[in-house]
Order: sequence, then C-alpha cells, then structure tokens
Amino acid sequence: MAGYGYRNYRGRTPKWKIFLAIVLVLVILSSLLFLGLQRYLVYDETGTPHFLLPQSSESAQAEHTPPPAGLTIEEDSQPEAPTISFLAPAPVLTAEDAQSLLTAMGSTCTGAVLTLKDDSGRVYFPTAANDAVEAGDETAQAIAAVLEGSQHAAARIACFADPKAANSDVEGQGLKNTGGYIFYDGNNHQWLDPGKEAARTYLCSLAAQCAQLGFDEIILTSVSYPTEGKLDKIAYGETPLDENFAVFLRQMRETLEPYHVKLTVEMTSAGILSGVEPGGLTLATAAKYADAITAPVETGAEADSLAEAVTSFLPQFRQLPDHYTGDAILIPE
Repeated sequence: MAGYGYRNYRGRTPKWKIFLAIVLVLVILSSLLFLGLQRYLVYDETGTPHFLLPQSSESAQAEHTPPPAGLTIEEDSQPEAPTISFLAPAPVLTAEDAQSLLTAMGSTCTGAVLTLKDDSGRVYFPTAANDAVEAGDETAQAIAAVLEGSQHAAARIACFADPKAANSDVEGQGLKNTGGYIFYDGNNHQWLDPGKEAARTYLCSLAAQCAQLGFDEIILTSVSYPTEGKLDKIAYGETPLDENFAVFLRQMRETLEPYHVKLTVEMTSAGILSGVEPGGLTLATAAKYADAITAPVETGAEADSLAEAVTSFLPQFRQLPDHYTGDAILIPE
C-alpha cells in the first residue's frame, strides 16, 4: 500500500508548473499574434499607433498616413489656372471699343472686366432702368463681342454712390440728411440709401440684367455709406449700418442664384486690414455672402498683407493672386 501511494505522488504535476506552462503558451501566442499584425500597424502624424484591419487598410491608410512634407493634396489633379483679367479703362459702347479692348488684352489676359455702372450713376448697357443709361445703339453688340472673345467676363457695378438714381427718387431711394433733404457728400455727390428697399432692388435688378447678358461674374463696388463730408448729418436710421449691407448682399445673392454667376465685393485696403470699412461694411458680412473679396493694390507685398489680414479674421479664406491686374483677390475655401 505504501508503495502504491508513493508511485501516485511521483506522477502528480505540481500546480506551479501547470501555471507556468499556461503563461508560456500565452506569451508564445501573443508574440505570434503581434508578429502577424505588424504589417497592419501604422502611426499617425502624432506618433500614435493604429492597427488597420485588412478590409479597411486602404481607406484608413489615407486617413492616418501623413503626406510627405511640402506636398499639398488637391481634390483635382489638374487645378484650374487663375484667370488673368484686363480692366477696361473706359466703357465699351461701340464695335471699335470692343476691338480695342480685345487687342489690348492680347494673349496674356484671358478675361475682361467691364464697368457697366460707375460712381456717377451712369449705366453703360442697354436697359430701361432710367435716364442714366449712356449706352449707344451698338452697345449690345459690342458687349457681346467682348463676351465671346473672353474666357471669363466680369461686370463692375457701382452700388450706393449714385447721384442719378438718388436724385430721381429721393424719397424711395435717396440718402437723406437729418433735415429731411438729399445728402451731399464732400464731393457734392448724392448717394442711394442702403436701408431703403427700393434702392437695393434697383441694384439687384441691374446685376440680374448683367448676368442675363452672359457675364460670368458681378463685381460690386461702393458697397458703402459716404465717407467724406458732414457724416454726422446723415440720417442713418435705427438699423445698424452693416445690417443694411447684410440685407442687401443676401438679396443680391438670391437674385443672382438662378444665373450661376460669381459674386465679388470690392473693399478698400483699410477696410480689409481693420475688418470694417469706413463706410460701414464689415469684412465678415462681405465674406458671408460673396464668393470673393477684391481690393485694389499696388504691390505684391501689399496683396500678401491683405491676405494675411483676411485669414486672421476669416481663416477659411485663401488668396488667388493675379486674378485681376493690380488687384488682390481673396476667395473663401
């Protein structure tokens, strides 16, 4: 009996050996699993490791693997080249004007910018708007020739600096002084009132007619209250100035929506750098409703400083240089 008991004891495996064997098996299996998954281990830009499963490795690789330094990933492999446009120095009213403009553009400019309404209130295309129209009999054909000869054509429209429309409808559109009469600025000019619906509707109608002619872009200038003269005598009304411009630009955007044209707002360098124009328009409002913001500049360094100022206010903006000769164009992403 004693011998039987001894043999039974000798055949029993100690518990610590069983535990050690289990641990070793787990270590071996973990090592094999780790080695097998090594090919699916990637690191993101912060150094954090990620395991990518085989079925999602292609999509996840693009997400977690940073591009090489200095490489910009574009949605389109062939991004569209900037449009170099030529600003016509005078209205195009005749066939000779159109030919002169196209000749001056030459091969370096692929786009044309025509002023179809200026700060005097004169309108330079056929329309039944009012007696401010200065277009001749050939004007429609001349504009059509420029449109046909340009890859991109923009119409410049001066907005609230408009003595003709202001005087023709003082009550409905004109900007008044605190005495109830038409306001005269420091240059003895009259303005439309951005707070009046009739004034906004008139400008939107002109822009729509320009779009109907076939222009690709509408550039709005003089989106402003007067900045010279006895400004304290202006009857501004109770609505904040920038709110009137927000209403106007929203209405303009809605008016142009069916024509699929680009809407650009011109600002001054001072207005862009400070974030608000002396005439009341803020950079934020212009950016909210416009496809682009433009400002006349004299040097490339000035254009760069304006682009930096815009991105400090509105990080979603990028600069498109040389869109117009002598202008800086700032475009929302």
